[in-house]
Amino acid sequence: MPDASHVIFDTEYATDEGARDSDWGCLGHHREIIRIGAARIVPGQPWESFETLDLLVNPVFAAHTAYTEQITGITQEMLDVDGCDAERAFRQLYMFIDGLPALSNGNDINKIAETAGLQGFVMPFDPLEFGSVLKPMYRELAKHVAPELPERPWVNHSSGTLHRLVGIDLPEGLGEVHNPLRNVWSIHVTLEALHERYNADVVSEVLDGMAKRKSAFNYHYMRMDD
Repeated sequence: MPDASHVIFDTEYATDEGARDSDWGCLGHHREIIRIGAARIVPGQPWESFETLDLLVNPVFAAHTAYTEQITGITQEMLDVDGCDAERAFRQLYMFIDGLPALSNGNDINKIAETAGLQGFVMPFDPLEFGSVLKPMYRELAKHVAPELPERPWVNHSSGTLHRLVGIDLPEGLGEVHNPLRNVWSIHVTLEALHERYNADVVSEVLDGMAKRKSAFNYHYMRMDD
């Protein structure tokens, strides 16, 4: 794994049957975040000791359906008791990240932005500080572990099941596959296994890409001021 500390995070959002088929484009189909899980990864330390964040988030526009509960395991009672509003949750995530690069299995920052835009507030994040491990991670899994992976492997091998591809069991008590914090651990141990077994340093690849993207953005921004 890289020498630099970083954050891995995952989100779950309200959904309904048929929403994916329409790419959430139909009236009332919003990818409104209802749970966030994150861990601060410190290279060289056991992953069980990492600081974590687990937040339940109350949606404003998306109805909490039986389908959402079936997929995520999140009940309306859980939201009523422990849920907070999205703006507060995003501020807590911002403070937890504390300037570190934040990685997810996919562009979860887009779901954060969609939720903020839907609810009408400005998210506290710089999108350039976020990166996705999705494509390089599945590329390395296909190369070293599972050559039979389909063209869109994340459909059948979501974040919460990745650890099975590298033969690592997660501890009991981390919840089901769509629990964001469980997903974070699954992503982390998979990335760690790829690096330790095959010298495939996906995290460093993504961090390097983020640094180049940020540098290019700053360059063009300064040129605009000339």
